[in-house]
Amino acid sequence: MKDCAVGSANAQSGDGAALSAEWFHTDRNIWTVGLDERGTQSYDEIDYNMDCAIVLGNEGKGVHDLVARKCDFLVSIPMLGKVPSLNVSVAAGVVLYEIVRQRRIKAAKAK
Repeated sequence: MKDCAVGSANAQSGDGAALSAEWFHTDRNIWTVGLDERGTQSYDEIDYNMDCAIVLGNEGKGVHDLVARKCDFLVSIPMLGKVPSLNVSVAAGVVLYEIVRQRRIKAAKAK
């Protein structure tokens, strides 16, 4: 089964965080998936059967623009009603569950 790392891009700021996102892909062949309400794709449209790192921003400002530009994918969780976004830990749980769900389906088909 492929690995998927989770971390906060805001552990560093500005260019340092953006360079870290780029490092994952270029040096380690790990795809970076940024989770941000400005994402152009829904989180469940991505095939997570790959080596990937999930990039999470802070709850107030989301993923820093420099970091978002370095991500291979920028995804969002579609919201209903007047709530613009979820708490970052809840959003991370939603995306991680989707990753596990997809990988279980692939594993079951491989049997």
